[in-house]
Amino acid sequence: KDEPPLRFQRDGFYWKQMEKFLTLAAERGEGKWLVGSGDLHSNGDALSALRGPQNLLLDLYDCPDEIHKRLGEMHLVLLDVLDAHFKIIHPKAKGLNTSWLCAAGRGRYATIQNDFCYMIGPAMFDEFFKEDVEKEAVAVDRAIYHLDGPGAIPHAESICASPSLEAIQWVPGPGGPGHPAQSDYMDLLKK
Repeated sequence: KDEPPLRFQRDGFYWKQMEKFLTLAAERGEGKWLVGSGDLHSNGDALSALRGPQNLLLDLYDCPDEIHKRLGEMHLVLLDVLDAHFKIIHPKAKGLNTSWLCAAGRGRYATIQNDFCYMIGPAMFDEFFKEDVEKEAVAVDRAIYHLDGPGAIPHAESICASPSLEAIQWVPGPGGPGHPAQSDYMDLLKK
């Protein structure tokens, strides 16, 4: 509770490195390839990375108002980071960009995810994270949600209800022997 507000540190070491790599990739890739924003870990994933998943789980119960406040701050950070990425990427790519999901979009495109949701139920997801998914989707021109694994299925209805998501990308799990295939989830895929 006594921590300073979350903010985008444009002068921070990691952003400076990312800025350098994005600029280099955009300049060298002009007319040859698309540059992606990468995995930006917003909303619950960002707080989980900062606090640790165990601590964030406790925080959801112990200080829900603080979590709502921090999610609001994290959303503003994400908007700044996306703006910075697009300012570097778009001029060299005629307004196109991609992400780690390997889908391309014209304008402001992003992959949204919340892998942390695997550890919480639908009511808690809706209370803390559903609004942020929608706000992130509205903040860009094109948004795809990454629904990761069987533990995320309880949130599928809530995520499917978003009017601002263009698609949902489903990963059934690690794959391979002993793991369900995409075809085992046809009812989910039809949603």
